[in-house]
Amino acid sequence: MMDGLYFLSLPAFPMPPYATKTLGLDDGDIFAPWSNTFVVNLTEQPAATISCGETASGLPVGLQIVGPHFDDICVLRSARTFELSISAARL
Repeated sequence: MMDGLYFLSLPAFPMPPYATKTLGLDDGDIFAPWSNTFVVNLTEQPAATISCGETASGLPVGLQIVGPHFDDICVLRSARTFELSISAARL
């Protein structure tokens, strides 16, 4: 899955979040919201999810960083670097 890549970054949730009072999606596809994290769990790759911003309505958006097998340090360093860059951009 990671041919030549140090890490892969993708949305943690492939759609905008829905309101907390909503019980779930109505279209019957209960796995669609978890498709990005589910695949990574199946392949047993290290991953981290961090906040990366908000939607136009102010709901949080998560970034998932995935690394090659057994390279947890790469994932953690990438997540920390992203967090620091977001913090610096807000100054």
